[in-house]
Amino acid sequence: MSKLGDIVTLGRPMPFPPHVIAGLCGVVMAYATYQPAVGDPNHFLFLAIFGSVLMGFANTASNIFNQITDLDIDRINKPDRPLPSGRISIGQAAALSTGTYLAVILLSFLVNQNFAAVMSVFVIVTVLYSVPPFLLKKRLWLSNGSIAIARGVCLPMAGWSIVPGASPLDPEILAVSIFLFFFLLGASGTKDFSDIEGDKEHGMRTLPVHYGVEKAADIISYFFIAPFVLVPMFVAGGWLPVGTLLVLVLLFWGAHVAHKLHALSIRPEIGFENTGVWVHMYFLLVAAQVFIAAGFLLH
Repeated sequence: MSKLGDIVTLGRPMPFPPHVIAGLCGVVMAYATYQPAVGDPNHFLFLAIFGSVLMGFANTASNIFNQITDLDIDRINKPDRPLPSGRISIGQAAALSTGTYLAVILLSFLVNQNFAAVMSVFVIVTVLYSVPPFLLKKRLWLSNGSIAIARGVCLPMAGWSIVPGASPLDPEILAVSIFLFFFLLGASGTKDFSDIEGDKEHGMRTLPVHYGVEKAADIISYFFIAPFVLVPMFVAGGWLPVGTLLVLVLLFWGAHVAHKLHALSIRPEIGFENTGVWVHMYFLLVAAQVFIAAGFLLH
């Protein structure tokens, strides 16, 4: 593989598009809510795409940083990755991660201050996830919670904040973020089924390590279904438009994954680095955001 290919692999490109989509969905939701008078539509569209792409690069930076701190673990779990294989040095990876993090924060101010503030929270949370002495990854539910805050709260809030007049504390985006937070609080644990050996040896208290594969699968299965109950509650409370009930269609997908979770959690998915249940989790997360955004447009 070429050096450029190793750099792309280091950033783990598969999650990049979902993070961009998360940002764009936030933009759509806020735009449908506020319907602002945009003086220059081309400039607004540029900011929407630019800000959403920054979210993708923020995730890339966090992926690289996590692989630096997880190097000893990856030597056991994923020795073919660019860092443990020696194809990229720690210094090169650190420069890439630090440079990308700084670029994301600085460039986010070109969008607006609310967007920059939310993206800064994303950076802080993802750093605390990986770096000692905090090392939230080692702290069981705090590990999942930090992922849920970064990916389920910060990303849609950042997209929402791109729209003129929108605030990351608006009740609509808070409701969406709460739903996504609880989904990811459990479902994000799907990434850990493929890393049990190395995580256990280095004291990482992930759900599969702490509870065992069977019990962890049972616990996680509830998070593919239960959070959807929040959507009709938020609609009834006036926090979400009626159209967002469209997302309940995905309950069938969530129920299917929950039913098959035990088998999916131990079977590698062809073409992906992780298990089948992790792949389902990512695509279900993207679908939920798209369906909710579509629900705002139906309002």
